[in-house]
Amino acid sequence: GDALTYQKHCPGCYVDKHQTPVCPYCGYDESAPRSRLFLPHGIIIGGQYRVGKVLGKPGGFGITYLGWDVNLQQRVAIKEFLPRDICARAQDSIDVTVHTEHDRPGFDSGKEQFLREARIVAKLDHPNIVRVRSFFNGNGTAYLVMDYYEGMSLGDYLTNVRRSLDASIAAPLMMPVLEGLDYVHQRGVTHRDVKPANIYLAAIGKPILLDFGAARQAAAGDLARSMSVVLTEGYAPLEQYQRRTPQGPWTDVYGLAATLYRMITGQIPPAALDRLGNDPLAQSNYPGLSDPLKSVMVKALAVKPGDRYQNAGEFKQALQEALHLPVTGSAPPGDDDSDSPVSAPAPPPAKLPPAPVVSLPPPAVPRPLPLPQVLAEPSASD
Repeated sequence: GDALTYQKHCPGCYVDKHQTPVCPYCGYDESAPRSRLFLPHGIIIGGQYRVGKVLGKPGGFGITYLGWDVNLQQRVAIKEFLPRDICARAQDSIDVTVHTEHDRPGFDSGKEQFLREARIVAKLDHPNIVRVRSFFNGNGTAYLVMDYYEGMSLGDYLTNVRRSLDASIAAPLMMPVLEGLDYVHQRGVTHRDVKPANIYLAAIGKPILLDFGAARQAAAGDLARSMSVVLTEGYAPLEQYQRRTPQGPWTDVYGLAATLYRMITGQIPPAALDRLGNDPLAQSNYPGLSDPLKSVMVKALAVKPGDRYQNAGEFKQALQEALHLPVTGSAPPGDDDSDSPVSAPAPPPAKLPPAPVVSLPPPAVPRPLPLPQVLAEPSASD
């Protein structure tokens, strides 16, 4: 059709909007100018995914779109590998091209790392880890297709909805994330970029760990290959600033503890480098944390990797004991050291304690989606 034919289904929510430019359901305006960097609305890639609006802010390494799986008739998230400093969308084409041939090796190795991320995450199957559905090459680059959820990132929640949360809400909310991390740690994977922006609060009432772009398979043997360091000040532990110090599950323990600290205190912890010598965190005495919680956080946020909990499972257990939280998550069969008879029926997984979840803004789609009360409704005064 000509340029003025709009999509039948809104690229912002995929409800049928009868080809009007502005969606009456979610307000997305298909006629608004769209950056040439983005794929055009409505184009189908990988043979089955229709491209919609851009989700979030485009990162330095890529762009994530809302998409529509035309076969399964459901929404997906599509991540396009597009490191802007070395490549761009070609003129009058949807193909991605490097700025100069000098940029090609960097582009190719980045794309290879992107493919590795897809393969690592595609092998993971856990309710609190983002699910990868598909991966394909196309348009001179590569694409990763993941489940899409209504909701918002914990980072956006803490910025826009509520600056801090009581420990009695924050800690239980992070438990499922720790279970997901424990699951990946047991499979030799380290996430390496745990922070509020990478934890998604799905409106269905569960937190989901996103973006394994920096994840490493422990056995990859690539400690020697210097990789551009993925660092977020405040959430990155000391070993991520040092070339030759091994990173591992203890790296994620620090990132998650820093996230929990941010949720409870409203402050990002000081950068790890600034904690060498006179540690401002130790001097502040962890304001607003109960003594049992403080002792757990001191260990989880230890500057030296060896002083920390060594993996998410240890951290989770310490938190449960300190806060008297119900034990959730089932141990893998055979790991049960309790003396209960084997015939005891396993508790149904649906009976998890109701996680206090953020009461997220209802999704802007016409069908009413019941939203669980996640984190209590913020008062107008917040």
